Amino acid sequence: MALRLFLLAATWITAQARAEVMEIPVHFVVLTNRPEVIAKATEDAFRKELENLNRNFAGADKSPLARFTYKSLTRYDEIKDSPCAIVQNAVREIDTATWALRDVWHCLDTRVVDYNAINYFLIDSYSKNNKYNETISYGFIGTGNREMQGVFIDHGFLGDETAHVHEFGHAFGLDHSASKGNVMSGGSHRDGFNAAQVKIIQKNIAAVSRLLVVQPIPDRLHNGTFDTDLGCRMWEPCGLYYPGHNSKYAGLAHKGKMSQKFMNRAQGKYSLTVFVNAWGPGGTITFTVNGVARKVIPLVGDGGIDKPWRKVTIEDITLKAQDLVEFVVTGGEKHVWFDDVVWQKAD
Repeated sequence: MALRLFLLAATWITAQARAEVMEIPVHFVVLTNRPEVIAKATEDAFRKELENLNRNFAGADKSPLARFTYKSLTRYDEIKDSPCAIVQNAVREIDTATWALRDVWHCLDTRVVDYNAINYFLIDSYSKNNKYNETISYGFIGTGNREMQGVFIDHGFLGDETAHVHEFGHAFGLDHSASKGNVMSGGSHRDGFNAAQVKIIQKNIAAVSRLLVVQPIPDRLHNGTFDTDLGCRMWEPCGLYYPGHNSKYAGLAHKGKMSQKFMNRAQGKYSLTVFVNAWGPGGTITFTVNGVARKVIPLVGDGGIDKPWRKVTIEDITLKAQDLVEFVVTGGEKHVWFDDVVWQKAD
């Protein structure tokens, strides 16, 4: 009886541990117009890729480190008109190594780069020496105000049970390993990640959970609230300061400017609200669409610590899909604090 109770307890503990494995959404993008690649880049193929990943992205004891879930798929025909350099360069006969890890940081098209998911780019790698027989792939982890993760996988590895584990290892902070046979040294996935690697992965998975899952930040201000303390990474340049308004921190523009750009997702009318504390003359809030200023609001006041905050609202903003929107806070002679930015679809 005691043995049976022990087995039941062990089973319950194992089930509980599995239940606590973090779910991480994956956004798939087909970054090639080559018909032979498109033909095999199906939703079913990508779902099988996740099955393989969930089976093999594990520690040495075979315990899973995350549960990757299918979120969305964007095909090349859907983004061929995108202004993002990553989309245009993916179909040119230029070395993949020269554009992939560079261009991903500058794409504001949320059809291409999803900041609320891990991005999986299926590519047809190219190099001057090997032409389209090149198989180079990448995994990347962002830092600072471009804190996102993702992989570039050459189509020749679609369905492979080692390559994507290796690249997802990079996406969660792992370097190449000197240990013979380790998946991060080009070996098999069968032995799982070692203890030191598991520790790094778990740390970064916790960060992903905090930023993307537990407190999902709207797609670069799409239909939701953006507090500076939830996503400093969205602002150029990035800065978090005290005192705050409703959040712990507030953004601060002092003589210079802080801005945020995004491409609008759906046609319709929108509204923007933000609380500001303008301390001294000269500050402004500017709202532009496709590079043209739609609204400029002067910020002149006697603000400061413990002074009242002013709510600024811009309503009836009519936008088309894929309009390029920019919201800029320019500091005055003293300070302009801003907080609780809300971007909302009105219809």
